[in-house]
Amino acid sequence: MKIASNLRIFITGKTQSGKSYLSAALLSKCQNRIIYDLKRKDFNGLGVIIHNLADLKTAIKNGCNKIIYQPYDLSEDHFNYFCGFVFTHLKNIMLCVDEVHKFCTKYKIPSNFNSIVTIGQGDPYNIGVIAITQRPANVHNDVISSSTIIISFRLNLKSDAEAVTGIDANAIQKLPHRHFLVFDDRDEDGKAKLHNPI
Repeated sequence: MKIASNLRIFITGKTQSGKSYLSAALLSKCQNRIIYDLKRKDFNGLGVIIHNLADLKTAIKNGCNKIIYQPYDLSEDHFNYFCGFVFTHLKNIMLCVDEVHKFCTKYKIPSNFNSIVTIGQGDPYNIGVIAITQRPANVHNDVISSSTIIISFRLNLKSDAEAVTGIDANAIQKLPHRHFLVFDDRDEDGKAKLHNPI
C-alpha cells in the first residue's frame, strides 16, 4: 500500500490484534513522520524519542524528520497544543496518533487536531493522519468520516463494529486473528478487502 503524506487512515481492532504492527509497517514507508505514542512500546525504532515540546522544536529545527513523541504530560490540553504546533509548523509529514480515543471522544475533539483531520486535500502543508484505536464507537465522527482508508481487525463489541464505516459489522466480528479488512473510498467497487496477517 502506497502512503501519501496527506492520506487519512483509521485503524481499529481489539487489543493485541495487530494494529500497532501494521501501523509501524505503514509508517516505515513514510519519509517524514511524527508518532504521538502514549503506550511507549510499539513504535520504538521508528524515530528519535522525545518527551516534551521544547525538545520537539529543537529536533525539528535541527532537521529531524522521524520522531516518536512520548509526552510526560498526558493531558488533552497538551495534546491540543502539540497538534497546533504540527498544524502550523510542519509540512509533508504523517502524524500518527495511537490511542486516539483518549483525546477524541464521541462528543469532543481537540480543535487543533480537528483542523488537521478535516482540512481539505488542497492543503499546502500536506499533513496526513493515521489514527489508531480499539474503541471506534468512542471516537469522534470527524476522525472516521475524514479517513480515506479504514482498516479494521476483529472487534468483539457490536457497537464498535457498527461504528466502522465502509465495512460490514458482522464481517468485522468474525475476522480470524490478525486478519484485517481494508476499505478504501477511492476504490470504484466500494467493497472492503480481506487481508492476511503481515
